[in-house]
Amino acid sequence: EAARALSQRLIKEGGNDTASRIDYGFKLALSRPVTAKETSVIERVLSAQLTRFRNDPQKAKQFLAVGQTARDESLDIAEHAAWTIVAQLLLNMDETLTRG
Repeated sequence: EAARALSQRLIKEGGNDTASRIDYGFKLALSRPVTAKETSVIERVLSAQLTRFRNDPQKAKQFLAVGQTARDESLDIAEHAAWTIVAQLLLNMDETLTRG
């Protein structure tokens, strides 16, 4: 649920392009800008997940149904699910979990 909420922020507040959304996510989760290598890795993950969820919208719907808060229905479901995967990556990085 936390990743879904973060992904909503990335989509709505992070800018109109993938790179700026990724950078925004790094600043929110890790308090630093993203590197070029990290951007490249996350862009590949995002692309694969977009394909996966666009091919199976029902899977995206099930994935985003987890949690108590309602999802923002104004967001494209496949895009929202794919960005939620990215948000999970950010929230589960060692650097995120151990920053003091």
